[in-house]
Amino acid sequence: MDKDFIPVDSAVVSGVEELLLIGTTEYLHLTERHYGVDYVVYEKETGEWLHEGAISWEEIFESPIVNVSSAAICCAVNEIGYDYMTPIKAIPLELLSQFETSKQEQLNYYQRTAAKCV
Repeated sequence: MDKDFIPVDSAVVSGVEELLLIGTTEYLHLTERHYGVDYVVYEKETGEWLHEGAISWEEIFESPIVNVSSAAICCAVNEIGYDYMTPIKAIPLELLSQFETSKQEQLNYYQRTAAKCV
């Protein structure tokens, strides 16, 4: 089925997630939302949050890639600026828990630092 004929409202269920190893140094976490796909990039070794963004369903459906999941991954990879030859590998979602803890620790650090500057 061609994705151009799938109504967006019936084609998505919020909350579908995917975790990918990008190259050998970073993880890309994608989460499906009602407006598109959110993504977060983590450093592989430390779990440090590096980058985040969102891709609209419109961008995904404008992609020449028919598979919606693959189109979302391609849009995120291009938006972040990875080379098109960068290898991508699916990783078990269970690894995500260590990165979420790291992100929360980073947010807490920024909040404490900002409070000291006021």
